[in-house]
Amino acid sequence: MENRYDRHVFIGGLDIDSIPYFEVDSVRPDAVPDRNIATAKMAEEDGEYFLDSKYGSRKIIVNAHFNAPERWDYEEARDKLLQMLNSEDEVAMEFEQAGSNRLYFGVYETIAFTYKERGLVLVVITYRATQAFGTETSLTVPIEGVEYQGSLVKTFLVRGSIHAKPYITLSIARFEPANEPRTISIISQYGGLTRRMDIEQVFQGGSTLVIDVSNNHVMLNGEKVAYSGQQPKLLGETTLTIQDNATVSRITANVSYNARYL
Repeated sequence: MENRYDRHVFIGGLDIDSIPYFEVDSVRPDAVPDRNIATAKMAEEDGEYFLDSKYGSRKIIVNAHFNAPERWDYEEARDKLLQMLNSEDEVAMEFEQAGSNRLYFGVYETIAFTYKERGLVLVVITYRATQAFGTETSLTVPIEGVEYQGSLVKTFLVRGSIHAKPYITLSIARFEPANEPRTISIISQYGGLTRRMDIEQVFQGGSTLVIDVSNNHVMLNGEKVAYSGQQPKLLGETTLTIQDNATVSRITANVSYNARYL
């Protein structure tokens, strides 16, 4: 990937750098999101049991400045900026990091103006990202159009600093027997952890199975179907196994994901 530093920041789809005399200097999403950890005290020993953890919101700081010819030029441009920022709803914020665009959702929280001289004014915008993770807008495709029979095992390095949620499409060309329930399993392994999902259905040639982890959907030919176990996730060096217990099968797999970052 070609590295570049693009200071353009889009809020609600609008490029705030397009405001006259306004320029973004830096975007800092470095604040670690809040993390809530649930524990329970042990009954007969010191210490606590770990139960669960959830990430909360985070702050993103945008440093910028106005460099207008005169004070009144700055004031007109300032009003346009405030109009862009003041949404009553949660909006998308998109900007470049490490050579690719990342997407956050949240609300503008505070803005500070430091007047220097004439139309030169420093600006600090605080944006509250209500979702803890930034999502890369471009797809990464570790498995594309791979045909297999019976099982497929692939190991690949996953981009991002927090687990990704894959979108898996299995195009079934042949599956026998085609008149009784069989199981397709998706197994992901990373960092010593294993997650396995089993989908038991009547599969036939010409069917399409989709596992959309981000939206918690498992669909066979466009209809939601049940599954058991845990949906697959990807992080770091990941081994993904797709297998079935058919007598004969021929399936083409496609796997993609959007990298996510803390």
